[in-house]
Amino acid sequence: IASIMAGAAASLVLVPMESVRIRMVTDPEFEGVSLAGGLGKLVEEAGLARTLTVGLGAMFAKQIPYTFGKQVSFDVVAKALY
Repeated sequence: IASIMAGAAASLVLVPMESVRIRMVTDPEFEGVSLAGGLGKLVEEAGLARTLTVGLGAMFAKQIPYTFGKQVSFDVVAKALY
């Protein structure tokens, strides 16, 4: 359960940064903008709630199973070694 919570927390942080990264690559208006500047521009354009939540479902679908699988495999290997 802790790994699922860690994956969810990571997703909440990653979603806005991933949105900025994608815009920096695809949108000429974001070219040369820093991460902080890009976050500010996204909040101005879409609002705070949309900036923080757009893509959250996709990120949860990717990050939570990955984190869970990583933790479970670590536990299995650790038990086998000790």
